[in-house]
Amino acid sequence: MEDEFREILFGLGQEIDRGVPIEVAIEKIIPTLRGNHSIKLLQKIISNIKYKNFTLEQAIFHEKEGAINYFPSRLIHSILKAVIDAANKGTKIVSEIMISISKYLTNLHKTQKIVQDNFSEVISSMQMQARILLPLICGVMNTLTYMIIEMVNFIGKTFGGISTEGPAASYAGFLSMWKGLAISPATFQLAIGFYSIETIIILSWFMSGIEVGVDKISLHNGISKNLIVGGLMYFAVSIISFMILTPFLSIVQLTIVPPA
Repeated sequence: MEDEFREILFGLGQEIDRGVPIEVAIEKIIPTLRGNHSIKLLQKIISNIKYKNFTLEQAIFHEKEGAINYFPSRLIHSILKAVIDAANKGTKIVSEIMISISKYLTNLHKTQKIVQDNFSEVISSMQMQARILLPLICGVMNTLTYMIIEMVNFIGKTFGGISTEGPAASYAGFLSMWKGLAISPATFQLAIGFYSIETIIILSWFMSGIEVGVDKISLHNGISKNLIVGGLMYFAVSIISFMILTPFLSIVQLTIVPPA
């Protein structure tokens, strides 16, 4: 809607420059905005003026019925505030302000387009990391860690009761390294899960900042999408890698025979 607003300002500026009052100018450009989201804002302004006897300022900024309440945009709020303040100084000044703001927004849009083009590869890379690479690596690492922990526990149980004299002495140093092992596969999975969530949130924050700047709605939307996609990828990779790799754990356990 903010992108459409520069066209609205330019059209209003052209109409007001001909000496048409703002209220009449708004009515005249409404038919040219079919299909645009911004048409609802203008229709609400005209409705407030016609049916509630509001002034233009009240029609826009009324505490309960003002049109701006239904379109909470800081940019649009600031622009309309500037237009209302200038309306008391004459139609010529209002027209010049509207056209100037329209040109400024057009140049700003072009600059944003250039920035987005330059950072498109960076954003795509971050999105791939958040949705594919990070869940893939964490899912495989989760399964491998499970296998390592289970293998170490198995070795500890298998060789824990053997004598450490003679040929078995070579195992004593290895076993002593893992006596204090207290981590479980579930605990490690929680740690990996928290790490994945934090990393996805940070990447989403960077992507939102590059694409749209400071916008909480866009940020929360990006975080939710990336967490859902990344979470599904993580669980899928964990399950698939678990099904593929755990049979090897059983094979290795069967082949390990404690020394006599």
